[in-house]
Amino acid sequence: MPHHVKRRGRPAPGSIPDVLGMFSAEVRFYREIAPVVGVRVPACYQAQDSGDGTVLELEDLSAWRPGADPATAAALLAELHERWLGTAPRRWPWLRPVGAGAQLVAQLYDRLRAGA
Repeated sequence: MPHHVKRRGRPAPGSIPDVLGMFSAEVRFYREIAPVVGVRVPACYQAQDSGDGTVLELEDLSAWRPGADPATAAALLAELHERWLGTAPRRWPWLRPVGAGAQLVAQLYDRLRAGA
């Protein structure tokens, strides 16, 4: 089966990915959460986080066809959220709380808009 390799260097200092630790969190998701989350995610063959950046080697899903039944997908997501409600933050304290980036994004938007 083909693989998709996703390499990311360290994000620019002060950027949203840097401040929120997004690239490292993605690696941790595949290492810690994906194996137990209870829904189908791409298989992960390699997940590394080093001083140079991150590398993910994932199952290539490009041949999949879109088109899940919306009601089935919504029910699955509702079940997923209910199953992990209150548990996920205790089990994985590195997860960002909902809305953690809202203020950062607003500040970045304001800064960019002021320069326009």
